[in-house]
Amino acid sequence: MDATIWWFKQPVFFFQTNNTVVRIDVEGKELRSYAQTKRDLEADKKSELRKSFVMLIFFILVYYVYKRTATTVLNAEQKGS
Repeated sequence: MDATIWWFKQPVFFFQTNNTVVRIDVEGKELRSYAQTKRDLEADKKSELRKSFVMLIFFILVYYVYKRTATTVLNAEQKGS
């Protein structure tokens, strides 16, 4: 059985990489093409951007609620003293 696999090291985080398969040929048949890999990587990139945006909105919301709650608690303590 003759198989050829093309892959590259993809940076993920600082000092960490993943081996990403680019193309797979088995006995002359292409099981995974470069176009499929490129399409999947682009879809992953868009998905990660969406996740990052949602997380940013979430953290802004949490910060806003925290600041509002802290201010309310401090004001209540000052009035009570």
